[in-house]
Amino acid sequence: MADILLVIDIIDKGGAEKVISKLGNVLSKNYDVLITSIKPPTDEGEALLQKYGLCYIDSCLNSFGFLGQIQFTVFLREVIFSRNIKYVISFLERSNVASVIACKTLSSSPKVSCNVRNVLSQQYERVNNFFISYFFRRFIGFIYSMSDHLVVNSYGISHDLSTNYFIDKDKVKVVFNSYDVKTNAINKRRSTINGFEKDIGCFYFGAMGRLEDQKDFISLINTYAFFNKYGLNTKLVIAGDGPLRKKLESLVDDLNLNGKVIFVGYVKPSLEFFNFIDCFVLTSRFEGFPNVLAESIIYCSSSISVDCLSGPREILSGLSCKDYSSQTDSLKDMQFGCLVPMVDVGEMNHELSRAMHIALTRSSIDKSIECLSFLSDKGFNKVWSEALEITI
Repeated sequence: MADILLVIDIIDKGGAEKVISKLGNVLSKNYDVLITSIKPPTDEGEALLQKYGLCYIDSCLNSFGFLGQIQFTVFLREVIFSRNIKYVISFLERSNVASVIACKTLSSSPKVSCNVRNVLSQQYERVNNFFISYFFRRFIGFIYSMSDHLVVNSYGISHDLSTNYFIDKDKVKVVFNSYDVKTNAINKRRSTINGFEKDIGCFYFGAMGRLEDQKDFISLINTYAFFNKYGLNTKLVIAGDGPLRKKLESLVDDLNLNGKVIFVGYVKPSLEFFNFIDCFVLTSRFEGFPNVLAESIIYCSSSISVDCLSGPREILSGLSCKDYSSQTDSLKDMQFGCLVPMVDVGEMNHELSRAMHIALTRSSIDKSIECLSFLSDKGFNKVWSEALEITI
């Protein structure tokens, strides 16, 4: 017998996995908690389970396909029934759909909470057929409306669900990702990173993430090439790896930016990267709640982000800007950095170039614990207890 079952697509090193593992850890102090996933945990996921002391149930599946979805739903029903689960807490779309169907087709009617971590209309925008898109949105909206609790990690996602997926906005609860906020972390500057040494007197812009289309590093590099024409003593450091690395390196070569744009690979922990650069830049096409941007305003001197859906306007404004009814059309200098409008994929961003100039001359930003309290993990138990209506 177990009280709570945690469900997620896969346990890897992503933000959703970190949150569900941390939540499982605090819940396990008062409840018997199990966790499962559609695909088996990666090595990083195994380390996460061990770190938080969570008991994993293997679904013996390894497919995100339609058949795998059906098999996982059947598996969940069997686990919930046989172990008399009282509460299912699910993260990410495949797991959310399977969890709701499994719970609502059992006579025991365990409660089910769904957690949405991305802007679905952006994530699935490649579905071009109107009827398929409409059916998908109706189906997801119906499934999520059946859940007992619906939790998201940004107001942008909440806006997307109510606007595009026919979900009552009052049903959605917003719980931000939280972090270990330390006042002295920003002062621990580094002079090297992954063997690359810092030039004295040089200003370092930095970007971090998987080298893939979603992050739009092409736009960042093209913008930096324009900015670099001013002859200022700056460099751009890109941390991460992925399928576009060779293409990006070729672009840097074509733009004669060798030595100005540096690829340093995967950096762990990320704090080392933020302590190396002077200004962090985010150019993603879409996000759920960009952890890397949130970490940058805690650990880095300055931050810039495009106004993608969702999270940047909330993070950089310290939650004073939560309205997503209109898009940003010009540079906005906010509490924790500059917010700039989106441009077409791969295009040079003039407003981003302006923001880079501002970063060079910006005075220090107040990053006291009080100012960053909206990101602090000190309130983790309280906000999740309220969102799930469960004692933690």
